[in-house]
Amino acid sequence: MILDVISNLNVYENCNKNFNKVIEFMKKNDLTNLESGRYELEDDCFVKIMSYQTKEQNDAQLESHKNYIDVQYIISGNEKVLWQNANVGMKAEEYNEKEDCLLWKVSNPVSFCINAGMFCVFFPDDLHCASLSDGKLVNVKKAVFKIAIN
Repeated sequence: MILDVISNLNVYENCNKNFNKVIEFMKKNDLTNLESGRYELEDDCFVKIMSYQTKEQNDAQLESHKNYIDVQYIISGNEKVLWQNANVGMKAEEYNEKEDCLLWKVSNPVSFCINAGMFCVFFPDDLHCASLSDGKLVNVKKAVFKIAIN
């Protein structure tokens, strides 16, 4: 997992052959004014622009992905994120190939807050659950880049 500020994004360009697609998209587009929806990038990569209100942590379940790396960038607002390495979790359901999602049960995940201008990178071994409230419901605008691993 990587947690950093957006001005450092280019430092991670070599962590995956498709990571530069995130950087190119962010340079060409004003994410603040981009409408919610899915935008296709090259080489089986895409970004989802989302606007929502954070949710309570009550039944939060961590997830992981096999085919994509998540790059989650907070455009506005802030949210709490839960994280744990896959070697600690216990699978809760079978892998959903269509959604590229595997849900996990984890007893003591690490929690942290991510604010506007920050991003997280979640690799296949990073169990994660975002969009959570840190005590107060907040409106968030976020870009979730799905970067193909192969």
